Amino acid sequence: MDQQALTFSQYFYNYAASITGILSVILLGIAFVYQNKQLKIAKSSLAKAELDSDRKQFEDNFYFFLKIYRDNVKDMTSLKGGSGREVFVSIKNEFEKIFELVSDYLAKRKPVKDEAKLDQTDIIKISYTILFFGVGDNSDPQASTALKPYAKLLPGLNKLIRESKPESKFLFDGHQSRLGHYFRHLFQTVTFVHETNLLKTQVQRDFYMRRLRGQLSTFELSVLFLNSFANFGKIWRAYICNNQQPVDLITKYDLIKNIPSGFFTAINHKEYFPNVHYEEDLVE
Repeated sequence: MDQQALTFSQYFYNYAASITGILSVILLGIAFVYQNKQLKIAKSSLAKAELDSDRKQFEDNFYFFLKIYRDNVKDMTSLKGGSGREVFVSIKNEFEKIFELVSDYLAKRKPVKDEAKLDQTDIIKISYTILFFGVGDNSDPQASTALKPYAKLLPGLNKLIRESKPESKFLFDGHQSRLGHYFRHLFQTVTFVHETNLLKTQVQRDFYMRRLRGQLSTFELSVLFLNSFANFGKIWRAYICNNQQPVDLITKYDLIKNIPSGFFTAINHKEYFPNVHYEEDLVE
């Protein structure tokens, strides 16, 4: 009897030890899985916190850029007494006058032998560049440098524009000091959104571009359109980042979508940016 009891006790001890060992392994595994899960949660929380911090920094910078933009527009003045957004109304109307003068001059001018025929794109480029630099002893050399392919035309054009001053309400003194800084900052804001790694999709980028575009008046958008024809503004049409393919920023982000048809007297802006989703063309 004692031998049987001893054998049973030994068997029970071994069985209990086995069960305890198995339970220990299971509990150790559960603890490991739980600890690993908690570690992943901690890492995820840390990554999210860092992302939230980066996103906040991005948004702070973006809205700071918008504030600078608003300040730039608010501080704009013209020699004719306009200020703020009114300056862009005057600039656009002055362009229309220069465009008219250039078009008439070219239509009446006798073509030079072997001279390439100019199209409307050339006329816009010439007119806007003259608008930007103005006409005068200091301005003419800068315009000539920017318009080298049209060098033979400029003396006659500048003379015609200067002679039109008395009967015109425009001074043709140029807008380099106004528009140069304005477009540098606007371009910096657009490329800031375009280049950030925090925004993964076009939809996310469009969200911020809409905020920016909503700040610009229709006359500002029209001057942006014109600026993209000049040598110093063509980067808007073909921006290269990190050796990637050139990007048309105006089309990619529908920057001029709010310019209505007929806004320019003799220019159909939609012909030059046909892939922009113009607001007036969107079907409800």
